[in-house]
Amino acid sequence: MRMLYFIVQLLFLPYVILFLFSNNKSVINQDLYARIRVMHTGFKLGYDLTLELFISRYFRTWGLFLKLLRIFYTKHPTFIIDTCLEFVGGVHLAHSYATILNAIKIGNNLYINHLVTIGDNAIVVAGAVVVKDVPVNMLVAGNAARIIKST
Repeated sequence: MRMLYFIVQLLFLPYVILFLFSNNKSVINQDLYARIRVMHTGFKLGYDLTLELFISRYFRTWGLFLKLLRIFYTKHPTFIIDTCLEFVGGVHLAHSYATILNAIKIGNNLYINHLVTIGDNAIVVAGAVVVKDVPVNMLVAGNAARIIKST
């Protein structure tokens, strides 16, 4: 099993190189360690990065080099993030498939599981745990999220 993972690490080496030259290192670190409170450095950071890439196929960066890498390392076709979405660090995606992020703004430490749809113009209060679809034009809060009012 270790030999297989070593081969996988080699396949994601271009992403590690891209990370080393990225201006977004702090945000990528926040995403990478969103659910783990111990941030690593050096080779352990590279190990964590390649493992997360292997599991989620999600890497937050932009530019020409990423577009070239996408030729060889494709994202899942059902994983969509709106290009106008403003979001900060700490994003953790349980699955990078069957996920559509179509929002205006998302705050810190967002965890998104698969197969949960948030409706158009919905507002989800910080700390809410959304376990089912949110209707259009609704404000939800709580654990599990409940409709508070119409927006």
